[in-house]
Amino acid sequence: MATIATPPRGMISLFGLRDMGAVPNDLSNVVVPTIDITEFALVNRETVGFGSVAVNAVGNWALGSNATVPPGEMWYVHSFTLTNNTLGAGAAIRYRPVVWEAGTPFVRGPQVSAGVGESATVGTDRMFLVTAGQQMQVWIEGITGNATINGYGLISRLRNS
Repeated sequence: MATIATPPRGMISLFGLRDMGAVPNDLSNVVVPTIDITEFALVNRETVGFGSVAVNAVGNWALGSNATVPPGEMWYVHSFTLTNNTLGAGAAIRYRPVVWEAGTPFVRGPQVSAGVGESATVGTDRMFLVTAGQQMQVWIEGITGNATINGYGLISRLRNS
């Protein structure tokens, strides 16, 4: 380990060596890439109701205003879950959770189906990061009749600086 008395010009910004505003005095002999997980450790997880939507046709459906990442934030999504209401006579549905950005799905969860008298729940099978403007939605792949889909998530809000 090398001790730094006076950092050479440009070294601090080149290596991003600020440590909570202070300049480090010791520099390792090994340089490796790292991921700063400080914000994940400092921000609490919260359960968010993304809203509900009444569906009656195939396609993507927005869940509600809580389902869109606001400007200045990023969300680390630990889970994203959808549940449909108990279906009435003659109704059937096939759907999956998706995250949309500019009309394109970039996260897709597994598919679930429900029929008459059934309610189903499905969630994403991995954690992921979403940025401002991206939206949690439900993708209806098949439907007969009407249904209501409710969305929930367990997220950590991060600053998007």
